[in-house]
Amino acid sequence: MVNGVVIVVHSNDIIRKGLASIIRTIAGIRVVEHTSFAGLDFSANDILGYLLEPNMLNDFRKLGGICAKSKPKGIIIYNGSKIDGIDLPFIETSFSSERIIEFVKNILSNSRSVPDNQDNELSSREIDVLKCVALGMSNKEIADRLFISIHTVITHRKNITAKLGIKSTSGLTIYAIMEGYIEPSSIDIRG
Repeated sequence: MVNGVVIVVHSNDIIRKGLASIIRTIAGIRVVEHTSFAGLDFSANDILGYLLEPNMLNDFRKLGGICAKSKPKGIIIYNGSKIDGIDLPFIETSFSSERIIEFVKNILSNSRSVPDNQDNELSSREIDVLKCVALGMSNKEIADRLFISIHTVITHRKNITAKLGIKSTSGLTIYAIMEGYIEPSSIDIRG
């Protein structure tokens, strides 16, 4: 049963699909992905929120009118910018996937509070491993590059997953991009 829709609007395939992947882990949520606002249906009454690309905010000043039509319960803006005239809870780029999931669940249950931040900072070595994972390297390639054993790479990956609550490679890639560890242009999306 679908309890609500979250609309993810982002021109970068990796970011859009990664964020959508995180939100799709929530039971009862349908995710709609778009690269722009063109062709979006804002008349649905089950829209929980929008997840937007930062540079779209200037073009999205009409959000007030859109929100009036669709009456979302929250706004999910991935750069944390608040839009004038819209009094809805929103996320920030520093939120972990765990916190994004909690945020959407809170919206789903009509709670307007944002969960407390549970910082689990990565060590510098975990950040090195995260960068390599986000760039699409295998465990063996990471081990060779960082001069550590494959077992150590796997241990770091488990620790990263536990700390961030992100299980998928695409989710880790999104996190690495959002935290500035890698540039989206450095990723080879052709496989």
